[in-house]
Amino acid sequence: MKLLHLVSLREVGGIQRDFANFVSASPAGRAVEHHLLLTRPGIAEAIAPQVRSSVASIRALRHWGALEIPAGLPMVRQWWFECAVKRSQADAIVLWSAPRALQHIDVPPSTRLIYYEHGAAWFNRDTDEVARQVKRADGIVCNSNASARMMRLRWGVGAAQPVVVCPNAVVMPTGVSAAAPRSLPPGARLTLGMAGRLESLKGGVLALHALRALLDHGVDARLLVAGTGPDRARLEQQAASLEIS
Repeated sequence: MKLLHLVSLREVGGIQRDFANFVSASPAGRAVEHHLLLTRPGIAEAIAPQVRSSVASIRALRHWGALEIPAGLPMVRQWWFECAVKRSQADAIVLWSAPRALQHIDVPPSTRLIYYEHGAAWFNRDTDEVARQVKRADGIVCNSNASARMMRLRWGVGAAQPVVVCPNAVVMPTGVSAAAPRSLPPGARLTLGMAGRLESLKGGVLALHALRALLDHGVDARLLVAGTGPDRARLEQQAASLEIS
C-alpha cells in the first residue's frame, strides 16, 4: 500500500509527532510506503531525521523547487499536485492539515481521500469552504468522540461517510509501566490535570465544563491547569461564570 500524506511539519506539535511516529511504525503483516507532500516547506529539526528515514519521497505542495507557485495560478498548482500523485502512485491521500488545503485541487477518482480530524476544523472560520472539502473525503479518522460529533453537527458529515474514532496513543518511556486502575478512597478529592497551550484549538473550555458537571453530580473535584496562551483571560472569565474560579 502506498500513502501520500499532506501535512505541515515546519513546527513541532502533537500532530507532527503523531505523524512522525505513524510513518516510522511497521504494521504487522502489511507493507506500507509513505510519500510526503508538505503544505508548507520545511521540516522541524526535532523530527526531521525520523521523518526523512521513513518516507520514500518529499515534495512541497505549492513549491516547484525553491520557487513558490503563486495563489493566482490555481491551474498550475493543480497540475503540480496531480504530478505528485502520479509519481507516488498512491492508493490513498491522507490529509493531516486543515481541509482548506485541498482548495483548487482535484483528487483522482481512483485515489481514496482520508481526512484526519485532530481539532483543526473545530474553530475554522472558513465554514463553507471547510464543509465543502470535508465532504470530498472517502473516510474520516477522528482522534476523539468529541471530534467525530463535531464533524456530524457542524460540518454536516452524513451517515454514508465513514467516521472512525482512533484515540491518540501514549508511548510509555522505557522502564515505565502503565498506571493500574485505582479507586479514590471515600471522601477523597478528585484532582484533574490539563497541560497545553491555552487557545481555542486545544478545547480547554471543555475541561471547565467537565469540572462543573462533576461538582453538580456531587463529586469533590478540582482542576489544575499548566500552560499559557491567548485564551487565558477568556477561560478565566468562563471559569468565573461557571463558579469554579
